[in-house]
Amino acid sequence: MAAIYLTAGPSGAGKDTLLLCAREALAAVQDTTVLFVRRHLTRDPSKVTDIEVAVTPEQFAAASAAGEYALEWDAHGTRYAIAKADLEAGIVAGKRMVLNTSRSVVGKVSCSSSYRRSPVIEGRACLRWKGAYLRQKLNLAPLW
Repeated sequence: MAAIYLTAGPSGAGKDTLLLCAREALAAVQDTTVLFVRRHLTRDPSKVTDIEVAVTPEQFAAASAAGEYALEWDAHGTRYAIAKADLEAGIVAGKRMVLNTSRSVVGKVSCSSSYRRSPVIEGRACLRWKGAYLRQKLNLAPLW
């Protein structure tokens, strides 16, 4: 059964680092039941992780106007979104989907009639360490 897991928390808390580590650990045991849904964001392509898609503000606006995004939010001068097609494909495939979102959109997913058929579980990042510290402790290469 498909499920949607949301991560949310303050910028710089290490959510991306944890999700990348989790994805790597699942790949190591060949677990293909979990899908890390890539979020689209208006950021320099050299500063995104591989669970993100960099788009220009113009591309973002066009996709938004065309109704391609299931979730959208703004934070710190950057626009973020989760593609509707990615969520729908994960639901049809019965995947457990992990989304890196914002606290501002958690209620939108939980209350959306489109996603009621999948349980929505929220996990908030409650780390006090910054991403660079986590990467050092986990012995990971810098994200950018």
